[in-house]
Amino acid sequence: MYKDKGGHKCVLDDWNDVSMDHEILRGKGKNRHYINNEVLGLVGVYFNSGHTSYPEALNIVIEELENQPMIDEIVEEIAYNCETI
Repeated sequence: MYKDKGGHKCVLDDWNDVSMDHEILRGKGKNRHYINNEVLGLVGVYFNSGHTSYPEALNIVIEELENQPMIDEIVEEIAYNCETI
């Protein structure tokens, strides 16, 4: 959420487009671009039942950058251990 003229605006396209901090820190998910934004505070958000999959959330309020850098998603390599028979 960012303060906006007449209220606030949401960074996300949809309230269900959330990311866990461990995903962002690993360069994963839709919100990986915000990894280096300054944290301004924390906000508790509560929804009416049935409005979203998440009835409550703790949101991290970050600075809004005019030219937000886009970070490529990190794709993890899968290592296979093969045993010979």
